[in-house]
Amino acid sequence: MPDISTRTGGEMIDAQLLSVRGFLVYAIKVLNPGGKVTTEYYYAQSGIFIGSEP
Repeated sequence: MPDISTRTGGEMIDAQLLSVRGFLVYAIKVLNPGGKVTTEYYYAQSGIFIGSEP
């Protein structure tokens, strides 16, 4: 997921593959430069970013 470092400036620290309403989604935990951890969500098939949460 090259988009993660470009968009957040952070580093991937964990990833899980989830099934959400019939879609496979990656939930990726990102450690941002300031030390904050966020979760980024991507469609598994296309790699398109679909959202994040703190």
